[in-house]
Amino acid sequence: MADSKRFMRGGLLTFIIVALVAFTAIPGLTSVAAQDEPVEDPGQARVRIVHASPDAGPVDVYAGEESLFVGLEFASASDYVMIPAGEQQVRVVPSGGSLDDAAIDVTTEFTDGGTYEVAAIGLLEEIEGQIFEVNRGTLAGDNTARVRVIHAASGVEAVDVATAGGQTLFAAIEPGAATDYVEIEAETLDLEVRATGTTEAAITAPGVMIEPGMVYDIFAIGQAEDQSLQLLPLSTMALPACSTLVGVGGATDACVRIVHASPDGPAVDVYLDDQPEPVVTGAAYGTATNFIAIPAGEHQIRISATGTPADESVIDETVTFTPGSGYNIAASGLLEEVSAQIDQIDLSSMPEGTARLRALHVSPDLENVDVIANAQLLFEGLERNDASDYIEVPVGPYSVDLRNDEGEVVLTQPDVMLDANMVYDVYAIGRAEDNTVQFLVVSAMAASPPQAPAGATPVGAAASPAPVGTTEAVATPVGTQVSPTETPVEITEVVTEVVTEVVSSEATQTPTPAS
Repeated sequence: MADSKRFMRGGLLTFIIVALVAFTAIPGLTSVAAQDEPVEDPGQARVRIVHASPDAGPVDVYAGEESLFVGLEFASASDYVMIPAGEQQVRVVPSGGSLDDAAIDVTTEFTDGGTYEVAAIGLLEEIEGQIFEVNRGTLAGDNTARVRVIHAASGVEAVDVATAGGQTLFAAIEPGAATDYVEIEAETLDLEVRATGTTEAAITAPGVMIEPGMVYDIFAIGQAEDQSLQLLPLSTMALPACSTLVGVGGATDACVRIVHASPDGPAVDVYLDDQPEPVVTGAAYGTATNFIAIPAGEHQIRISATGTPADESVIDETVTFTPGSGYNIAASGLLEEVSAQIDQIDLSSMPEGTARLRALHVSPDLENVDVIANAQLLFEGLERNDASDYIEVPVGPYSVDLRNDEGEVVLTQPDVMLDANMVYDVYAIGRAEDNTVQFLVVSAMAASPPQAPAGATPVGAAASPAPVGTTEAVATPVGTQVSPTETPVEITEVVTEVVTEVVSSEATQTPTPAS
């Protein structure tokens, strides 16, 4: 059996369109002229700065020539900010200094949609910048969190991190190193940091609260010499499972909907693996089903004419689904050569006031097409049975045109309303030869935008005696409780809609008619 043809590149793609002209489109306006070049704005990465250099004063941070943060103190972390993805120069400067005074100057590649911590580590005379990517992937359980430890303490050899008087969670962490992430049950932990192979605590941190749905990077910072050893726990919201967003299945399931885009195909049923009964029945052309939950992993998907058995399927695909991810499976092409187009849906959070949008070309008799909105060329040269990358656009009304490879507008849809925090998959379906080309728009609610962290509170202190790096560090444990720096996502319902109406039946979404 054939493998699935294609998955969407980089499930968490986050491209920003800064401005679209004529943002408040006049109702009924149709646009036939577009600028010569498509709108191309860089994707975005989420970055925060961690000041872990114990003898360095406040610092300012720049990305390229742009100031990101001013006056960041030791043992603190900044809020997250969005910066353009791609190669970026990051410089850390003593507060008030010029870029020529940079104590740290690193150039690195930030992945589109990635989340990063840039940490200033080491004593001032040997300070360096280290970059750690945060794994915000969907957690396997509803009551779990993802945790790792980063050894950023100065003058301290390898350490273990354990529960107080108990189990070692992370062993032999070398200076400057980050452990692998582990997924643990959410609970409040009393933590100790010990020199590797010893049982005496160098740092004690009681009452570290681990919240479900969060990713924790716990930095060991400071130096034993001046009794500044402590833990700095930083939290980031994990991407919620699709089940949380669309209201079907569990945390380890995938969420799948079927799009019928074969213009001469009959209504269809969909079978999963060797189950005798279909999981979808009677899906008609020009409709999309609601989401269904499918256990993650490899599955056989068979699509057959309604009322016919699975072994008479016209589509037979083996697909591997990722836990917690959403997918569209579209039946596209004329019946004699119908095939499955499989695309992962990006349900990650997006900047406030934006919607996420992509175009999918499944019209069987159109060659490459362009998609234009409010006189801006959004997607250029989209090939048949292909999907564009996602972009983020300001919310509001749009007039959307579909243009063929001869420059002719074959479809205009005015008054397309894009709402905040929604993900829109816009299918171009139908045939040009009989003037049935239409847009079929399916949508889903994305994860809630993360709240800016209020700044992490260091917890714990060097214990007495302190076998790590010195025998003289004596301090009283602080015991400050750690609060998550981002608010867990609220459960929301999926919204699956066409431009003109919201459809709640099992397999009926009506396409938007051509103008």
